[in-house]
Amino acid sequence: IIDLIDDADESATNIFENLMTVIKKSGLPFDGLTSIGADNTNVNMGNNHSVYTLFNNEIENLFKGNCYCHILHNGVKWGHQQLTVDIEKFLVMTYAHFSHSAKRIEELKSYHEFYEQDFHVLLKHIKIRWLSLYSSIERLLLVYKPVKSYFSDQLNKEIPKELENHFQSEETLCVLSFLHHVLFEIQKTNLELQKECITAIDSYRIITSLQYKLKQRLNTGFFGIHCRQMLDRIPSDTSIELQASFVRFISTFLEYVDKYFSQNVAILEAIGHFGNGIENLTWSRIQKCIELTKIEGLNEDNLFNEFTELKLTFEIIKKKQVPLFDQIQFFLSNEQEKDTNTSLPMTIRQNEMDEEEQEDQTNVIRSYQLWAMLFAVNATPTPNMKKLICFLYSIPASNAYVECVFSDMKHIY
Repeated sequence: IIDLIDDADESATNIFENLMTVIKKSGLPFDGLTSIGADNTNVNMGNNHSVYTLFNNEIENLFKGNCYCHILHNGVKWGHQQLTVDIEKFLVMTYAHFSHSAKRIEELKSYHEFYEQDFHVLLKHIKIRWLSLYSSIERLLLVYKPVKSYFSDQLNKEIPKELENHFQSEETLCVLSFLHHVLFEIQKTNLELQKECITAIDSYRIITSLQYKLKQRLNTGFFGIHCRQMLDRIPSDTSIELQASFVRFISTFLEYVDKYFSQNVAILEAIGHFGNGIENLTWSRIQKCIELTKIEGLNEDNLFNEFTELKLTFEIIKKKQVPLFDQIQFFLSNEQEKDTNTSLPMTIRQNEMDEEEQEDQTNVIRSYQLWAMLFAVNATPTPNMKKLICFLYSIPASNAYVECVFSDMKHIY
């Protein structure tokens, strides 16, 4: 974080001027700016008079770093409008019924005891939070039986009729089950995009993977086993209507995501090859990347030679008896020791270690770590290749870091 500015004027011009002031004040070279990463509002990313266009007037070929976490979240919001049940309203009402009443919570606990279930509080759904909807649905489904019994109690006069109808409706439960199934994939993708190690180089792989999984559900009509079992139980006309709404949800979501993804798909696909490391990278792919990104100041003759040298270095490293993953970890450990007097690299490395512990996979080789080691161990300098790699890995895939800062500031202030 370079600076935090408190300014009520959120116009594109004012934001641009504030950013220019901060850049100049910090002494950062303005020509080193490669991309603008922000949420996708018109003020920030619009094609007409936005923060992006004002910077793009100063720096040609500035990359628009759309936040795909926002895009996925908004895609779900638009898709939700296609469903037959307003699940967001239902979740908010259910949570609100218990949120300020200790008496109601104690009554609910008695239903948990009857079903011999541990008591779990319901999670509040906040519409502007990226990860709120899936978590709220998952928790409600976990305790659905006792909660449903609570709202089905005819002797309880405090129960809102709307909530009673929802809990007695198979349609509401079917929609909940559908969302739980589909949002699992979207949630997983959103969490991956929020990792500090993820950049725009990974965007093509991550977004196309999600698109493929959801298109498979459209093509096969599979919306989860629990959802299918409920669709088989309810009347056929209701079942057909629900399935049509599920198709509309996924289609609307995919259309919304593609509206942004298609704008940069050629560049994202081109730079995505660098995320696979150097082994499968070809000179033609590098040329394609340079053509699309229009990076200035590269000497292509020298770049070709440097690329060839790095390929050779990689082949030598790969033939060693020590696994490549272990070589990279040894290199990173040495780099960490060099920076023992600087807290920032240690913090970054700790964040990376925390993320690695959370991953299910083991011995995952991250492409940027491999590139860093190759540049360090290569016998001769590779300034052109290094400039290209640094440019590509500087482009963000999301605005997650800034959003986390906003959340932390709320707790501080």
